[in-house]
Amino acid sequence: MKKLKVAIVGCGSICNSCHLPNYEDMTDLVELVACADIDIERAKQAAEDYKIPHYYASVEELLANE
Repeated sequence: MKKLKVAIVGCGSICNSCHLPNYEDMTDLVELVACADIDIERAKQAAEDYKIPHYYASVEELLANE
């Protein structure tokens, strides 16, 4: 089965307590490819914590590049 590529928009508390840990447990089904947050440092931290290859400061930037 082909993996579903996932990009996260918004890297706040719900993302870190629920979404990203659950996606991390489904590596056979999904591939985290990018994340975005208006707080670029928060996006960078999420990318580092969850080994997400790309991070952006806006959803527009994410969509333009992914």
